Amino acid sequence: MRVPRIQAFMVEKRRILFGLFVTGLLVAFAWLVLRPHEPSFEGRSLSLWLEQAFPRGLYELRLPPVEATRAVSAIGTNALPILIRLVAARESTGRRVLGHLAREFPILHLPPQEGNGERAVWAFTVLGPAARPAAPALVRLLNDKDVAVRVNAARCLGELGPAALEAVPALVAVLNRKVGSAWQDVVSRDAAAGALGQIGAAAVPAIPHLAALTNVPAAEMALLKIRGDSFRPFIGKLKDTSDAKKWVQAARLVADLGTNAEPAIPFLLSALNSTNRTVQEQGFYAITRIHRQPETCIPAMITLLGSPDPNVRYRALLALGAFRGEATSAVPAIIHCFESSRSWMWVQFEATNALREIDPEAAAKIQLKPGR
Repeated sequence: MRVPRIQAFMVEKRRILFGLFVTGLLVAFAWLVLRPHEPSFEGRSLSLWLEQAFPRGLYELRLPPVEATRAVSAIGTNALPILIRLVAARESTGRRVLGHLAREFPILHLPPQEGNGERAVWAFTVLGPAARPAAPALVRLLNDKDVAVRVNAARCLGELGPAALEAVPALVAVLNRKVGSAWQDVVSRDAAAGALGQIGAAAVPAIPHLAALTNVPAAEMALLKIRGDSFRPFIGKLKDTSDAKKWVQAARLVADLGTNAEPAIPFLLSALNSTNRTVQEQGFYAITRIHRQPETCIPAMITLLGSPDPNVRYRALLALGAFRGEATSAVPAIIHCFESSRSWMWVQFEATNALREIDPEAAAKIQLKPGR
């Protein structure tokens, strides 16, 4: 007698799934009809260029394509309305449905919904001080109820540098504000401190507020930047990996210094041998962001391509790909890594990606095909 009940359940389940599918199609159709006109470059919309820069919407070790950087630079301030909307976009059922449709039905040419905030931050990095007209809107978003929106707004303001002087009072207000759970307040505070540091000497009024935040690495780094002090004492903290959490925080901040953090390279290379996965991954990331001493870093990465840990191989491939043409000496090792990673298809895919970044001609000739 339970069969009819099971059948009724299956009918109801199909009805719900069909309703979700129809709802998704309506959402997609509404987006296609009502979406604002986007600026474009060389026949491609801004959203498509941003998706090319970061297909998964997340910052990884690989660098964004040169073409995408050129496109965002060419679009310039015309991109700001779209970028502000991306920063302000909150997680919602409609966006989740739209994101699912974007993944499942590429023919619809819908933009991915995951990682839009990260894409916007990267675009502000490209535009820099030229994006100053967006500052008032970003300041307003510092009060948004969504923590991701607040964090990304602060990060975008930081990318304006001294041009974001008008945002200093609002960023200072974020430092000690309590608006969410403890971790939400911490990430908002750290993002605000980071932005103040990037604003630099123009953020002098924030010094007493940052100094009051003891044992907060982000505040400590911000003070160094605002005062113009040497980064070497802070970089020296990377010698000790015994406290993984603190080390990762320090390494992430050092990575943001770019080429100014070159003295950190030996410590970061040492961290690649750590048994702590998070320390190791942050070491890879920081080396790539600093992007110095290829003569030292690339041989180390080549050695790690033979690691028995597929995750280490994957990270080493990402890092080598980021060095691009400077890593041509790694091509034979990358091919060998591909051939010896038959059990790890994602490693093989990254090997082909790295080869394309480093030596496109060699990649075209070899045409590696992932498989077991």
